Amino acid sequence: MKDTDTIVDTARFPRLDQFDFDSDFNAELDDFPRDAVPSFLSVLPEDQYRVALGAAWLAYNEGVMLGERDFVIPAAEMFADNPATRDRAAQFDRVVVEEELHILGSMRACESVRLQRGLQDLRFPHWHVADALNDVQDSAARRGYGDLAMLAICFTFEATISSSFPHLSRDRVIQPSHSAWVARHAEDETEHTRLFLRTMPDFFSSLSYTDQNRFVGAINSTLVAMCVPGASIWPTVGEYFGLRYENEVVADLVAPVTSLERVPVVSLNLHRALLRQPAPEPKE
Repeated sequence: MKDTDTIVDTARFPRLDQFDFDSDFNAELDDFPRDAVPSFLSVLPEDQYRVALGAAWLAYNEGVMLGERDFVIPAAEMFADNPATRDRAAQFDRVVVEEELHILGSMRACESVRLQRGLQDLRFPHWHVADALNDVQDSAARRGYGDLAMLAICFTFEATISSSFPHLSRDRVIQPSHSAWVARHAEDETEHTRLFLRTMPDFFSSLSYTDQNRFVGAINSTLVAMCVPGASIWPTVGEYFGLRYENEVVADLVAPVTSLERVPVVSLNLHRALLRQPAPEPKE
């Protein structure tokens, strides 16, 4: 995994100018959808609840930066260089550029909400999902296939992250710049998902039988890692406001797959995608 921050050249991203998180800020509007945060925060007075929604927006953007810097960008660079996927190198290079755009935009969003909502001292010191995903890659590296596991982590992350976006869709009454930024992120990630789903069957078929098994095993380990106990950021948000978080099933801001019961289904669908098999029709 990469430990250093991605260096982003701001001159490469003129379209970021359309996202002015400070000038467009309206203190009377929410920073994050209310139905995408757990109900234990609703006991807060309205003014503090608005600040809590700002904390959720902060966490969302920090999660974006972490996942894309540490997992997606390194893997996209590997795919661009891999003989089995080199014919799509330009598209993976574009993924890297767009992920850098997301990182820079999320940096600006974090700076803005900290200032506007007085959250300068709120920190999320420990991202359990990142630790768990690092463990997947480190365990594979000790067995000699760390790069393969990195690619599996990225494929799983990109193929499942879109499930987070319906909770942050345009029809929510939140800050216009926040809604526009999520829409930009969702649009790019949808294209990234399509690229990975188009590319992965050729890559998978190029692997040896042993490496295919390792790749599928890393997918399963990644899905389980997304469900590690304590993966949610909500306990930290609750503690900041003097509240105790009770484990409540809500859309997680970092891990798209939050239920262990869902892992076999998601894993099967991803395996079908690798084999170019259509997903089963939902039962009536």
